[in-house]
Amino acid sequence: MKISKKLISAIVMLTLSFVMLVTSSFAWFAMNDNVSVTGMKVTAKGDQVYLQISETEFSDANNGVLMNTVAFSDSEVALLPVSPRATDHTGDYVGGALAKWVTAVGTSNSDGAALGDNYTKLEAAEDTYKDVYFIKKDLFIRLDPTAGAEKSNALRVESVTYATSQAGDFQKCLSVLVVSKIGETYYGELWENATGTMTHNALSDEALSEAEFLKSQVANVSIYVFFDGDNGECTLEDLAAAKEAIYTVAVNFTVKPTV
Repeated sequence: MKISKKLISAIVMLTLSFVMLVTSSFAWFAMNDNVSVTGMKVTAKGDQVYLQISETEFSDANNGVLMNTVAFSDSEVALLPVSPRATDHTGDYVGGALAKWVTAVGTSNSDGAALGDNYTKLEAAEDTYKDVYFIKKDLFIRLDPTAGAEKSNALRVESVTYATSQAGDFQKCLSVLVVSKIGETYYGELWENATGTMTHNALSDEALSEAEFLKSQVANVSIYVFFDGDNGECTLEDLAAAKEAIYTVAVNFTVKPTV
């Protein structure tokens, strides 16, 4: 039995804001007049790196322009449950190549997540399922070519947050998959809401680039927002209690190192 969920497409304001490294590490330089400790002059120099985010491809006209937020405000979309898988439609999604999708839904609170033949592979072109099983937004992220160093720490998702108009366990099904393509290489971070707070799935990639994100690179980023039908809270009973809920989601990117 198919179920649908209310969701704002790109989620009312899917604000894809980036985090500027305005507090990046400072390099300290000592200028000594002699070998004595007196008369030492110290100057602080900030070697700061700035991210830019855009809905369209970058051009020279963007150089030096502050581009730190993309906000979407689209019409409401009702989504069917879906779940990301490895490239062969089986196994947990672990990042890298684009996910393969399967439908999944639990039929009662007693059986929880879908099992066995409850899965159906979605084999058609991805655009067939956009705004049916997931919301997808495509973006571009880079380092400002006119500022900062030639490279930064790896590009990553710093946080995913959400708000909903209705309480209940069904919101734990809300998930966000962020896939980055740099050159011909894919990276993917999966964020889940099993505890009621969006957290990074440890099986997925830890970042959206290699260890270093170079100024010469542009990350083509796709964001998928969906309800994970393989989550134990995604059942018909849970849906009945939350079918009028509307969600807003924000995704924040950074090049800061993890703590």
